[in-house]
Amino acid sequence: MDRRLPERDQSASQILKGSHLTEDALEVYSLGRMSSEEDIAVVEEHILVCGYCQTRLEKMDGFVEAVVAGAKAVAANPEPNKSRNYLPIAIAASAALMVFVPGLLEQNNEPASIDLVAVRNETRLTAPAGKKLNLKPDLTGLPATAYDWELSAVDGQLKSTGKLDLISGRLSVSGLEAGQYWLRLKAGGQQEILREFSLSVK
Repeated sequence: MDRRLPERDQSASQILKGSHLTEDALEVYSLGRMSSEEDIAVVEEHILVCGYCQTRLEKMDGFVEAVVAGAKAVAANPEPNKSRNYLPIAIAASAALMVFVPGLLEQNNEPASIDLVAVRNETRLTAPAGKKLNLKPDLTGLPATAYDWELSAVDGQLKSTGKLDLISGRLSVSGLEAGQYWLRLKAGGQQEILREFSLSVK
């Protein structure tokens, strides 16, 4: 699909939101309306490394192709008054929606996975507000043991606690409002903080 059709001069107002491409960026890119070379480069570089956004783009391309095919079939129909000629088009459009709409619902509920990489025992990363977050704290250099974790706001208010999943090395939190948070790791049953991570939610 040609991404740079000259007659389409429209660019996405925002390319990235958090760690993924925005819906606007995917739609404009899929339709071939992204005129900015810099925006095209950002999208294509991101697609190369993000499997999640690759899947979203494939679904978007499939939907766009189905709609375009339906529109061409309608335009080529020599007898528009015969409704029976529109049945295959309606079926094709319905099938496209059945594939595309669930994909949109899935991506809205898709957890944001973030690796918390410690630098001098501290990290500063950004996460999307209101979404489920799968956080993987860096355990490099820490003893192999069970870990407790706690998440608190910058004012010290405790938001969530739990135990780190030793198999995946991840923990899950959800519904965080915009703000600054601290994730602290402790050895199981101990009070000493082994590592602290700073997380900015926007």
